Amino acid sequence: MLQPPSVGPSEVSIKGLTGCIFKYTFEGSNPVEIRGEDELPHYTNYFIGNDPSGWVTNVKCYGRVVYENLREDIDMVFYFGEEGPKYDMSIGTKACVDDI
Repeated sequence: MLQPPSVGPSEVSIKGLTGCIFKYTFEGSNPVEIRGEDELPHYTNYFIGNDPSGWVTNVKCYGRVVYENLREDIDMVFYFGEEGPKYDMSIGTKACVDDI
C-alpha cells in the first residue's frame, strides 16, 4: 500500500528570490518514469551560483507532470489548480485499488 505522500513545502531563497519546493516520498513505490504533458510556450533558466558550467538554460515547462507506474497501472499527475499545486491518481484497469 502506498503511504500518504510525505510532503512539506520548504521555503527557499536565492539572492532575494523566494520560492517553494515540494518534496514527495512514496514508500514502496516502483521506480517511475517522469514525463511532462501540455508543454507551455515559455521556458525557464536556472543561473545558480557563479560557475556557468552549472547553469541550465531553456528548460521546458509543462502544465502537467506525470509519474508513470508509481504502482502497477497507477500514475500520479501533478498540476496547478486555482488553489495551488494539486495531484490526481490515474487508475488503470490492471491496478489494485488497495495499493493506493
